[in-house]
Amino acid sequence: MRFMQSNKVIIRLVKVLPQFILLLILGLSQANAISPEQMTSGIKAAGGDAIKSSGNMIEFNFKGMHMAVIFDKNADRMRLVSPIIELNKLSNDVLLQSLEANYHSVLDARYAVSDGVMWSVFIHPLKDLTSDLFTSAISQVAIAKATFGQEYTSGALVFPGK
Repeated sequence: MRFMQSNKVIIRLVKVLPQFILLLILGLSQANAISPEQMTSGIKAAGGDAIKSSGNMIEFNFKGMHMAVIFDKNADRMRLVSPIIELNKLSNDVLLQSLEANYHSVLDARYAVSDGVMWSVFIHPLKDLTSDLFTSAISQVAIAKATFGQEYTSGALVFPGK
């Protein structure tokens, strides 16, 4: 009789163990997600100023450029964005060059279009975002914005082949 009860307990454990492990992993990954306070510290460390937080957005200036971090903990995503220029002021050639730069030279940062504006953006999962990567993202977005229409780069690296 004891043997039968022990087997039932073992069978139940085997059934719930994968679910328990998954919950544990998800819990640990969320625990490692960068917090809004850490983002604000990263902005300050990178040289950002005029920092304003409101809900899931942190707005700031970096080297004279307006930037914003928009994050969603439930979706595990963040966006670091900076407006570049109104879309109606761009030629088709410049749009094509920016798409090509997304592949070759802006690397982690990207050029993106939304609401009639060309943006310099960095999009990343929160759970994998480190403070160092966040600080690097600020620089990459700023460089991509500053070089838009010229070198189209987010820094020193260029993907091989171009």
